[in-house]
Amino acid sequence: MYKNQKIIKLSLIALAVGTSPMVLADTVNRAPILDVSDVIVVTGDKPTAQQQSTTTWHIGADEIQALGVQSLDQVLKNAPGVFVRVGGQGTPRVDIRGFKSRHVIYLINGVPANGAEDGQFDPSVIPASQIASVTVSVGPTSVLYGPGGAGGVINIRTKEGDNAPLLSGHLEGADNDTFAGDVTMAGSGAQWQGLVSLSRQQTDGWPVSGDQPDTALQHGDTRLNSDKTVNNLFAQGTYWLSDRTELMANVNLSDGDWGKPAVDGSTSRNPKFERVDDYEAHTVQLGMAHQFNDRYTLRGFVYQNQSDVLENRYADDSYHLVEQRLDGRSTVSGANLQFIADFNDGQLLTGSILAERQSWESSSESFDTSGSGTGGGNGSGTGGG
Repeated sequence: MYKNQKIIKLSLIALAVGTSPMVLADTVNRAPILDVSDVIVVTGDKPTAQQQSTTTWHIGADEIQALGVQSLDQVLKNAPGVFVRVGGQGTPRVDIRGFKSRHVIYLINGVPANGAEDGQFDPSVIPASQIASVTVSVGPTSVLYGPGGAGGVINIRTKEGDNAPLLSGHLEGADNDTFAGDVTMAGSGAQWQGLVSLSRQQTDGWPVSGDQPDTALQHGDTRLNSDKTVNNLFAQGTYWLSDRTELMANVNLSDGDWGKPAVDGSTSRNPKFERVDDYEAHTVQLGMAHQFNDRYTLRGFVYQNQSDVLENRYADDSYHLVEQRLDGRSTVSGANLQFIADFNDGQLLTGSILAERQSWESSSESFDTSGSGTGGGNGSGTGGG
């Protein structure tokens, strides 16, 4: 049986107030060495030893905008050597040259984003509208990034108020009630810059192959239980106490829910009817940098990532009767302090102290669908370095 699959994508609004220099936020000149979010310090016109010894791909804001993508996983599909796979549960996973997601470090403005539970990260929760650039470093990298990057490092830099329009927005719609929209406000002055961005992504599910036959567990043109909704609020700011002292802060809040599609009935595997019914996450980063003189600079930041996920397993595909509930919390907090000595003529020495603590807690509860009893359990773990 063949089905006529119609995919309609309509760009409803593409608003960018500030295409002329008159309404752009004020440009602020800053010393690059004071950039707290830049983990690896790079100066000079020639490639560094790290750049010469590793393969690095850079995707800038103009290319991201030209791609017309909605989230980080779609951006990464355009990096050579990077494979974005989507498993049966609908969560994108990024592999680099054969290394799985848990062997790849994700950094957002220098802050590790990998979860404490399994060391992985869902790139689809980062909207493309907030990304200024993505740098992919393949293979073992500098220890300044921290441990765990055998596959490579994906460094995401978010937009800032001094290089963004005062007001911009974007709205797209497609079939299956798919919607992606964002609005961003930015500003800057002689001693400050800041940006606030709000975005939402939602869909009732992705389309299935047009020649896929109907089964008891999958019917129609849309993958059942593949809906997803993610809201994201991002705010950042920088304040310069002087030409040699900088303070910065980044805050990101996310929430949403999504389904995990069961098997489609074409195999003998037993189906699992699961959903993430509540997802909440926040990231807070506070940093400062001070340049003592033309040679010595001290900079660093503290951070915390926390995500709370409520997962339910249901008795059948009606998704009403809960069989099992898992409530988990992943917390990663730490600090990164760097001392930089610039001896001119391309001679740069950087020393770093990193401290990180990871913790994971979960509690589970089972329900007898016949109504005769319940059971529960919990577990937790911590780690640091």
